Amino acid sequence: MHIFIANAHWNNRGDEAAHRAFWESILELYPDCHLTIMFKDRKPITWFPKQKNVQFFSCQFTAPLWDIWLTVLSRGICGRDANLKMAVKRMKSADCVVYSPGGSVINDRFYWSKQLEYLVPFFCAKIFRTPMFVAAPSMGPFHGHRWLRKWLLKTPQTLCVRESISKDYLDQIGIHKTVHVTQDLAFLNDIDVEANAAALKGNTELNQFLGTYKKVVGITLSDFKWHVKHGKNPELLKRIDNSFSAFIRDLAKRGYGVLLIPQLFGNQDDTHLLNKYVYGQHTQVMSNHFDSAFQQYIISKLFAVVGVRYHGNIFAAKMGTPFIPISYEEKMTGYLDSSGYSDFSILLEDISFDRIRKKFAELEVQHDDLQTRLINDRESWRKAAFSTIELFRSFCLQWVTTPAKS
Repeated sequence: MHIFIANAHWNNRGDEAAHRAFWESILELYPDCHLTIMFKDRKPITWFPKQKNVQFFSCQFTAPLWDIWLTVLSRGICGRDANLKMAVKRMKSADCVVYSPGGSVINDRFYWSKQLEYLVPFFCAKIFRTPMFVAAPSMGPFHGHRWLRKWLLKTPQTLCVRESISKDYLDQIGIHKTVHVTQDLAFLNDIDVEANAAALKGNTELNQFLGTYKKVVGITLSDFKWHVKHGKNPELLKRIDNSFSAFIRDLAKRGYGVLLIPQLFGNQDDTHLLNKYVYGQHTQVMSNHFDSAFQQYIISKLFAVVGVRYHGNIFAAKMGTPFIPISYEEKMTGYLDSSGYSDFSILLEDISFDRIRKKFAELEVQHDDLQTRLINDRESWRKAAFSTIELFRSFCLQWVTTPAKS
């Protein structure tokens, strides 16, 4: 069986964690299957774990609607954009197309040209009559709706989303029957504690830093210059910077260690941003060469996490570490609403040092109870994530009946 995994993002530890857990589950179910992964990246992938029966390529394009129609209808023979033609040809050979887990790109916040790019796998699956499965991304919002987007989103036989907010958005544009709410796939697997403990022991600088302080707080950050909406709000960007600078100094003065945790690696890098927040010996920037499993292990050793990055908070929840999430999109709000942890969140638009400091004071008081709740709840999150795999198995049994194509 040839499975084509479309629209994957990679150079982010959260994406890496969700993807690897998903791929490993597929390969466990179908050891002889072949995976082709299309990464949404302009450059070649610089690091990738060794995986049997897995091939990948990078592919981004900006194509007008007429070129997409021409390329797909001609099965990749005609068309102006070489990357688009390559993607269509590779999808044509697949027994099924899987839309990757990840954040919401198909929504009204993104430029229409970007949405067209991400809708191409739906178009290919519809025209080639290839079974399609959507593997628990976020989707929406859809404030206005275009007939093309609605028509294409009805293509998948099974459409999983990772929070109920996405389901509500799909419901608003008339997509109901195929939609299932599961969970972020980073919850799917367990990390190798023994191997990661050995890796920490072998890293003298990080090991000594964690051992120096009785309590260490992990922080993930973003400057949001990349964000379609927030990046256009200089007052907000300045407020984010000032709030976290003040909070990190406050933690250091109170005797906490502060570990600044990067989320980006490979073709992307956020350590240069984190270095701006280093405040004396009380702060350290973690290397971005450590993989997502090691990050999860380190987070399990921390007193708390204050997370601007979505998956920093997901890792904290998974590892039983109390956290304060800064919610900038529905993907974080949806997870918090479903899991009952909204009380400790702060909307990005409301960010201030005083708000972070107040929430952290509440966390300090309730720390042990929060930790117990998280530990007790994580099995339910794992089961919800595993339901994506169960739905994928049912999808394959019902729809993927043809032999693997050459």
